[in-house]
Amino acid sequence: ALQYPERRYVASKWGCIALWFGQDVSEMNVRKPTAPSVCYPEFKVAVMRSDESESYWMSDALTVAARWGGGIYRAHPDQMSFQLHAFGKMIEPDIGYSWDYGCPQGGRNPTPFGYSSYAHNCLVVDRRNNSQEPACLVIDDFGPHVKVLGLAGDAITQSDCLQRVELGRWISLCPEYVLCITYVAYAHLPHTYDLSTPTFAADFEVVGRELEDYDTGADIGYGKIDHYHDLPCESPEQRTAVPPEDHPENVWIKDGRHVKVRGPFTVVCRHEDGVNLALHYGTDDESEIITGKAPRSWEHRYGVQCIPGRYGIVVNRKVYDSRMPGSGRRNEGIKCYPHSEANCHFVVAHEPFRAEKGYKIRSV
Repeated sequence: ALQYPERRYVASKWGCIALWFGQDVSEMNVRKPTAPSVCYPEFKVAVMRSDESESYWMSDALTVAARWGGGIYRAHPDQMSFQLHAFGKMIEPDIGYSWDYGCPQGGRNPTPFGYSSYAHNCLVVDRRNNSQEPACLVIDDFGPHVKVLGLAGDAITQSDCLQRVELGRWISLCPEYVLCITYVAYAHLPHTYDLSTPTFAADFEVVGRELEDYDTGADIGYGKIDHYHDLPCESPEQRTAVPPEDHPENVWIKDGRHVKVRGPFTVVCRHEDGVNLALHYGTDDESEIITGKAPRSWEHRYGVQCIPGRYGIVVNRKVYDSRMPGSGRRNEGIKCYPHSEANCHFVVAHEPFRAEKGYKIRSV
């Protein structure tokens, strides 16, 4: 079709020329392509697949898409974040990927939650958005059974070097789960670390523990979405269509809950379609699990009364204070690596599973 001499004229009159002069695919021997895992260091993105054969496209295989690059024109503070796909659907999304985050539109808050580090699968330090400086690729070893991606970079880069926090992340893709180790490589001052995991879950359970009601939005700094006294209503119809400022859906985070835990534990994220996620946390120290639900898509505009659908987020918080080894010493930084005495690391196994079969991992 591309060799047809009048293709440009035909295309301008009747559209795609391949539809007129192309070959019927039923006459062709078309095979599904393979699905190799790939890493593009120059673009700072990688895709790891548990099944790299032709059958990948119709299988329940796990796929991890990771990024560690800095944005030029459009970027979210989500360095070293990843998304998880399994059983033919997205399990751990990037909330910002479908978010209409232009500002301001219809009085919307100038700092939407979808832009924040909490809306991505990454480590948040002191409740502040992470640095957008590119991270470094340490290793990309994609074997036939296990794929490993190692990254390193800064979470916070301040003018005061004492506030700098250096992070590392190792993501290992196995046939049935993803093992992720996120650790603090260097920090001089005490900090609060929140490991955020966005999901599509409609309900959360911390196995063996009971979650209590909690104002998650107030904790992480996200309250109301729209402040209605600032809405530029252009007509009485628009003014009456706008729901009141205290509308139950006019909050970034709703249905917040939390519980403090110690030792290894599992958080089960249940979805309405029966494809669930088990987050197995391996830890020996005290931490806190905080959950909530964030808007899935922007529909809270004139004439629309609510925001349909919510993402679920799980935050594992660890607070390091003056009791932490090395803290308070202005000439000595807190240098801590996986399995060190300082214990400033997060070890999590991400296991997608079908509700009728249950999860297999019992402890990390």
